[in-house]
Amino acid sequence: MAHTLGGTMSESLEQQIDLVLDSQRQRDRRCQIEQDLIETTISDAHAALERQQTRFSTEVRSLLGQAVERANRHMAKRAEGCQLC
Repeated sequence: MAHTLGGTMSESLEQQIDLVLDSQRQRDRRCQIEQDLIETTISDAHAALERQQTRFSTEVRSLLGQAVERANRHMAKRAEGCQLC
């Protein structure tokens, strides 16, 4: 009976070891999935920010160009003949 008891205890210990190792692997996989999700979220946010910055720059340049053209049309009517560059 001692052999059977020892065998049962050994199997139980092995099962516990397997359970701990499997749990660790599952935690590692979850952590990697979370890390990948975080990296994707950050990358997507950076891409969105870059698009917004590009759009803002384009709109500001357009507005500045319009303001320069308007100012130059006005100054062209004056005797000084100034021009905004």
